[in-house]
Amino acid sequence: MHLDLTISTLAFLALGSTPAGAQSRRRLSGLHRRDTSDVCANLIELPLQWHPSSGATVTVGLIDTCACLSTIPNVLQTNAVAKALVSVAGTAVATASLTSLINAHGSVCTYPDNAVPVCSGLNACGYSCGNGFGFDSASGDCVCPDPDSICNGQCQSSCPSSVAIPRRRAAAAYNRASKRRRMCQRGYTACGITEQRGRATEPWECIDVKADLESCGGCMTPFDAFSPIGVDCTAIRGVADVSCRHGRCLVRRCTSGYAVTSDRSGCVSTRANLVQHY
Repeated sequence: MHLDLTISTLAFLALGSTPAGAQSRRRLSGLHRRDTSDVCANLIELPLQWHPSSGATVTVGLIDTCACLSTIPNVLQTNAVAKALVSVAGTAVATASLTSLINAHGSVCTYPDNAVPVCSGLNACGYSCGNGFGFDSASGDCVCPDPDSICNGQCQSSCPSSVAIPRRRAAAAYNRASKRRRMCQRGYTACGITEQRGRATEPWECIDVKADLESCGGCMTPFDAFSPIGVDCTAIRGVADVSCRHGRCLVRRCTSGYAVTSDRSGCVSTRANLVQHY
């Protein structure tokens, strides 16, 4: 693993997160929404960089992984280079840097229903079939072959008649869900709700992720595995004045001990002693 960033001293200030203004109440729904797309990229031998306002662009290291927008939280927790950036600049800056890298080098991946995305160096848009479904090479779909049937979302040989769902009814249910998820008006995204997750209804809310201060660029609570991941701009470490514009946090001012990054996506501790290796 290549690391071009050494952290000798790192001290961060604790900043309480306070909403900039009262948020309007959003409409809730018990709809089970399904999405089929993501943006994924093979990031092997690509540098992960950030732009502190106090100096030149810093290359943290070669990230050496395959990642999707939906897997960014996991990458920030498991990839050594990504974790190094988080420790220096915070989760919001690291998320923005990784999002830009994936968007610049990635492709839009489309998955069939019941697919499990498998991002790899061989195929960033690869997938396998889950829930007992099998891959149909002719159509590229995940299908439930005869004589099996769909039971509670699973393809299996048998199940109690009280919960069995004939394939025709399952297709009709999916078509209804596809129509209902368009209930969010144009420009809004359906996101989950933290305090409601786990309940049978799984309510969601329609959010303008291009302008919402607490769900900037995507959902803070994904509705499913393919929901776009957002950033809570108010939770950026060291931030004092921030807004969300076009799906990106725009920092105007930081608290004492922090400086605005050159791309204005976050704040960096001025107490961190960073050593660049050339």
